[in-house]
Amino acid sequence: PGTVLARAHNVVAVGFGGSFSPARENPRLADLRLLDRIAREVAGRGLAELVVSATKKYRFDPGLGTGGTFGVNYVHYRDLVPSFAYNSVYASKAVRLRVHDAVMTWFWRPFQREVFESGRRPWYTCGEPCPAVCKKVWRGVKVDYEPFNAVGPLAGVLVFEHAVRLVELVDELGLDAIEVGHFVSWVFDLLHRGLLEPEEVGLDARPCFDPVLYEVERCSRLNAELAERLVRGLVERRTPVLGLVAERGLRAAARELSRRMRDRVERVGVRFEDLLVYAAYGDEGYVTPNLYWAPGLVAPMYLLGRYWTNYAPTFMEPEEMARSALSRALAELLIDNAGSCRFHRGWAERLLSRLYRELWGVTVDASFAARVYAMIAEYQSRAGAEPRPWESRKTVDMVAAIAAEVGAEEWASRLARDPDAAGREWWSRFREALRRELERVCCGGGSGPHPPAA
Repeated sequence: PGTVLARAHNVVAVGFGGSFSPARENPRLADLRLLDRIAREVAGRGLAELVVSATKKYRFDPGLGTGGTFGVNYVHYRDLVPSFAYNSVYASKAVRLRVHDAVMTWFWRPFQREVFESGRRPWYTCGEPCPAVCKKVWRGVKVDYEPFNAVGPLAGVLVFEHAVRLVELVDELGLDAIEVGHFVSWVFDLLHRGLLEPEEVGLDARPCFDPVLYEVERCSRLNAELAERLVRGLVERRTPVLGLVAERGLRAAARELSRRMRDRVERVGVRFEDLLVYAAYGDEGYVTPNLYWAPGLVAPMYLLGRYWTNYAPTFMEPEEMARSALSRALAELLIDNAGSCRFHRGWAERLLSRLYRELWGVTVDASFAARVYAMIAEYQSRAGAEPRPWESRKTVDMVAAIAAEVGAEEWASRLARDPDAAGREWWSRFREALRRELERVCCGGGSGPHPPAA
């Protein structure tokens, strides 16, 4: 069953293993006094102090009174957390705050009580001796923001215990929780708007998907039950619609359903793909974004899904956003290339270049990262999987809404008034600026791999 959604991407599994220890080849890697000296010279603080300070979000942030991605994100982002299939981007501030209040009471508070206020401190590491102790465990279940928000608020499930069961089901089936959350919330939105009938996806009821009329206990329970049946139905291909999604993925399935059900599209006035948020690649490839209200997660970057972009809930001119997104992508690439956990990026990014020079005698910097990224871009081009312009109205609306939220009124107005033309302009200018900036950082116009022309 784990290959169902993955089949649409031609990936079955990725395995890792081995017992290689780099420190056996280079003992300097395990010389803590050397590492501490480098930290003091570069950052002015000892390594231990630097690491503890940089990872406080994942351990415990005393300023917020919580920790871990789940604990911090709901306190920090508040009503900017995507909910109800990203329909929150259409909601007023008052409605979003009402949803946020419900999330904090019914979704966040049970986790907070058990993990931070009980005194038991069920915090663990990944197995490494790490001060971040980022694994926050609620009654035996590891809790992180992305999977829980995907099958929680994004799918209209606002009671924590209901989401726990869904996360465990998704894990048992070997599926990706973010993808499943986009799938479930998309189908719920289709049912809510009348583009699909419940029996067409193996259900006997419609979800509660109006945040204004939402009654937390009743609606969350109903939505969680329907979500479980949807996920099991997807794995078993219980209906032709679910079989189409399982075989071809969300993007291709949405376009095919728009073709098959033209009469409904005309009646409702919206296409099936218009209710999805995704970044398109090639003819059928796509990436459903990480769960932040951020244009950088659907911008034409060559690799998304790994935080290799600017994923802050903000808006900029496309050229500025492209520079910011590439800078973040190259920094994340260097962290991944070093085999470091990105939760340590707050200190590791400052020390990496010096560490490479001192420990290995090599230069690894932004230009190195840019050359690797340019090779990724070239591969995408040769594979016919380059970024494609936005196809979904909700994707453009998400960008327009955050522009309005942060006061970029001109772009917000243009994207709302003419989403196709304005969306394509922002997207195209971003892509061209990304190409120019990558070429500048990569090789200054000299030799080496170059990004493909826009």
